[in-house]
Amino acid sequence: MKPSKRPQCFVRNTAFATLSAVGLILGGCGGGDDAPPEDAGAATAPADNTAAAAKEKPPEKPARESVTFAKKWPAGKKLVYKKTVAQKSTSEMNGQQIPFFLDRSATVALNVPNANTAEAEILGVSFKNANITYDTHTSGGDGPDADVDMSEGADGDPSGGAAPGAGGGPRTITGMQGANGAKLQINAGPDGNVISINGAPQATARLQAGMPAQFRIIGGDVFNPAFLKERYLPLHENLDGAEAKLNTPWSGTVPYPVSLSTNMMLKYTNTVTAFGTKDGRETAEVTIAGVLEGQLAVQPGQTAELTSTVAGKLTYDIELGVVVDSDVDISYTRRTLKGTAEVFKQTGTYKIVLNVSQVLAAGSPVGGGGDGMDGMDGSI
Repeated sequence: MKPSKRPQCFVRNTAFATLSAVGLILGGCGGGDDAPPEDAGAATAPADNTAAAAKEKPPEKPARESVTFAKKWPAGKKLVYKKTVAQKSTSEMNGQQIPFFLDRSATVALNVPNANTAEAEILGVSFKNANITYDTHTSGGDGPDADVDMSEGADGDPSGGAAPGAGGGPRTITGMQGANGAKLQINAGPDGNVISINGAPQATARLQAGMPAQFRIIGGDVFNPAFLKERYLPLHENLDGAEAKLNTPWSGTVPYPVSLSTNMMLKYTNTVTAFGTKDGRETAEVTIAGVLEGQLAVQPGQTAELTSTVAGKLTYDIELGVVVDSDVDISYTRRTLKGTAEVFKQTGTYKIVLNVSQVLAAGSPVGGGGDGMDGMDGSI
């Protein structure tokens, strides 16, 4: 072998072969960068960067195969979310057909400084059926960002049969802005339980103070304690604490807040269809399928039958322990019988949507639009 004209790197043993190859690639151990070694025919060991790459790249997490749907309070976080409900039905009684609709929603900022306490600040509510309408952002009417109140009386109508407004449309209730900014204090328990909700009387007084006297009974229903959990704390709906595997259906029964009855239950068969991430947090995508069951209220001597289908999907945030998106459709037929004779029949649908638009540090101001939904259209 012909000797090289430039100094050679001395390799003491095979453990330094890779370093010698890297030295040749970078220009050798000495001499000019443009002078190649004369022994071009000598075999050169390829560079091995595997060890260096392994140090720079963190090890990948194993693919998730299951998830436990635990109910958590996202301590240290502030969540801004909106729940909307659109209900339509047709009732048949005494040969007459009576149509009904109800659109409602609430936008809330839930501040959770620790796992035992939380504060729900109402950012906006609104309501609309055939008799009344209001929007706390516009003092009533059909604002472009309607946030619908979740109140309901018999058949979901809080108006008590109030006469429609001029022209046959719903009557606009004014002075509802006092609901915005109202705060409810929540004492939280283990497993997502709500021990108590404080502040409803104060919130009601604040709202009613700005309302015309004849409408204050409606204003009082906004913070009716019987509905506070349903209206303002929906982040744990459909969470049963079960462990579920990917693409493996499981069944169960959970309470489901709809106005057909005060004790409706959802009997479901759900399936985790995918795992993913949202804002860097792990999530589970779930399809929902089932039926509603429960004791329907009837007059003495009557019986009731209910057939229904429930279908939808939800996204569960594994780190936060809450539902961050859900979209559920319900269709039903309700029949009331006296003996074998049908005295009442109602067919209808519900569309129930929940969306968490912001996840902030606890105590942070709410960004985006006035209702914290970043300009999202609140209509259904």
